Amino acid sequence: MMTLNMNSLAVLTKRCLLHVLERKGEIMNITSTGGFQTGPYLAIDCATKTYILSFTESLAAAPSGTEAIVTPFRPGPICSGFGEGAAMNNSALIKDEKLPTADEVGPAGYGCHPATSMR
Repeated sequence: MMTLNMNSLAVLTKRCLLHVLERKGEIMNITSTGGFQTGPYLAIDCATKTYILSFTESLAAAPSGTEAIVTPFRPGPICSGFGEGAAMNNSALIKDEKLPTADEVGPAGYGCHPATSMR
């Protein structure tokens, strides 16, 4: 999980960043609300989500003289295999909740541009 969520993200971002800066494009890194909290039995997951949030916001804060946008997208719980794999389906956080699907949440990410522009 650490390799996927941190190392891969950093490598892919580095490979894309120059292209994004030249084209006034956008990098959206997916994190979660877990980046703002600790989670019993989810220490690594929450820690890597905190990394994604900090990494992305740090890139966005770096002066670049371009109109490129780097933003973290932090959806709340969604219906995915994660809840089942982490044995969370009966947790108070999601029990008896109708969670949105990735298809429902994904498009919302394109409209989220907090103050994280690389300008």
